[in-house]
Amino acid sequence: MTGGVSGRIKMGAGSAINSNAVAVIKCIRNYTGMGLKEAKDIWDASKLQLTDIRVEPDRQRDFARELRNLGCNVV
Repeated sequence: MTGGVSGRIKMGAGSAINSNAVAVIKCIRNYTGMGLKEAKDIWDASKLQLTDIRVEPDRQRDFARELRNLGCNVV
């Protein structure tokens, strides 16, 4: 993500821990512009604790909704 003000989403793996890993990683990449390794690292960290993810403020609501639909805990 380049420049501008960024928002944050805190994500935990929740019930997506086994079944939706690939979909969650794709979602993270789509909304943040991260590479595969960065998005996978976020996913791996979210299995142990709530993890901060930076995302553009105007995309936060949609990102949070999509993560919840995939079974993640979002606060």
